[in-house]
Amino acid sequence: MTLTPTLPNHINQDNTLERFLGELADRRSLWYDLRVAEMSGQDYVFVPDAVCRQLNTVRTVTNFLTNIQTILGSSKTRTLLISYWHDRYREQHFEKYCVEWIDGAVAGLRRELLDGSPQFDFIKMLFEHSEKLILEG
Repeated sequence: MTLTPTLPNHINQDNTLERFLGELADRRSLWYDLRVAEMSGQDYVFVPDAVCRQLNTVRTVTNFLTNIQTILGSSKTRTLLISYWHDRYREQHFEKYCVEWIDGAVAGLRRELLDGSPQFDFIKMLFEHSEKLILEG
């Protein structure tokens, strides 16, 4: 059983995307809960907070988003990463990852908590209408 997902180390490694896809399809993996919604030319990728907490270096964020973009066939500028979780009162929370790309790699990253922001209701609606990143066949 996979309790903690393992982030890919090298995006150019031949089997990295295969391993990543395997984790996405494994119901026991936290990766299984990745979701996506498309709206207004943007791909909103919803990732459980337990996964996002592991995206703590520029390299891991670059690798992660590159794999997601490969799966979606999406460009770097249209992919938005949103972390989600529920607190102990079952209230939902979202945090947006603001990513700056230069020459195919993440050059800057900041996180923005969406609780109480004008974007919160929109993001919550998108999350409620999102689909699993990998649909079961």
